[in-house]
Amino acid sequence: MILLPTKAIDIEPTATETALHVATWGAAGFAVHTWANGIRMRPLMSAPHLHVLFTLGGAAFGVFMHRFEQSRLQMLKAQRDILVKRRMERALE
Repeated sequence: MILLPTKAIDIEPTATETALHVATWGAAGFAVHTWANGIRMRPLMSAPHLHVLFTLGGAAFGVFMHRFEQSRLQMLKAQRDILVKRRMERALE
């Protein structure tokens, strides 16, 4: 198997992927508060301002997770490039 440096095949995340990440975590925040109201046996949509806050909190967590994932992928690509460079240098010796 031949490994090549990743700079030639670097793929950036699309705006759709970012929006999907944020929307998914925002929906999870909304679902958490709805579930909590169900457990407390309150009307599911009571205190709608809290639903908004939980949705925003979930969306903020989604942004954090997306940025964290991208930073980890960049780090892995950099490490892979270093390893590929070392292998190429050894092969030329």
